[in-house]
Amino acid sequence: MSTVERDSLVSLGWIDEGERWRSNATKHVVLYRLYNPNEFANNHHYTKDAGERDILVSKGWKYEGESWYGTEYYADIEMKDLGTITVSLDATAAPKTVDNFVKLANKGFYDGLTFHRIIKDFMMQGGDPLGTGGGGSGENIIGEFADNGFDNPISHTRGAISMARSSDPNSASSQFFICHKDVTDLDGHYATFGNVIDGIEIVDKICDEIGKPADDPNNGMIDRDKRPVISKITTGLL
Repeated sequence: MSTVERDSLVSLGWIDEGERWRSNATKHVVLYRLYNPNEFANNHHYTKDAGERDILVSKGWKYEGESWYGTEYYADIEMKDLGTITVSLDATAAPKTVDNFVKLANKGFYDGLTFHRIIKDFMMQGGDPLGTGGGGSGENIIGEFADNGFDNPISHTRGAISMARSSDPNSASSQFFICHKDVTDLDGHYATFGNVIDGIEIVDKICDEIGKPADDPNNGMIDRDKRPVISKITTGLL
């Protein structure tokens, strides 16, 4: 949090309790939601205070009449026995991609699936119900990247999350990958839609310990009994 944001919160009567900010005022609920997302997962709006408005705008929120709507989501990817990877999801850069991912996560589609393809210093790929690299949700989405006519500014840098697909630019469905290292040569060819904001060390552990080399003859496919398991993915607005 920046000094300006901190000063704004203090001026609005918020109290810094170390790990969180506290306020008893109803109008402050949305800001509590911003800084404590797991405790107010369903509060998406309700504020017109000028000081709060400045902070919301700085976070990418948009005001429509009586309500505020966020354009950035988070997703907690809970990995069995490993911890949680938290990613920010940018619905401004890739709205259809984020909407698809959030809908699948919220209905439990990813629960129990695995990361089936892992290449060290490249990426880890998961979200395939078949575990073969050929599965999906049954629905495809349009590819939101430059080669397909979309201006997507998110680069495939370390920690970026992006959609896997076949040679068809509009074939992405449920499979996604998280970049272990910078792979910016993918920019413009795949739909990036967010970045890891916490838990990158889990990505490192997975890729470093069980990831295959770049020249792996099986293209990074991991034996089924060694695949990291996604316990569940939960989402909310940042």
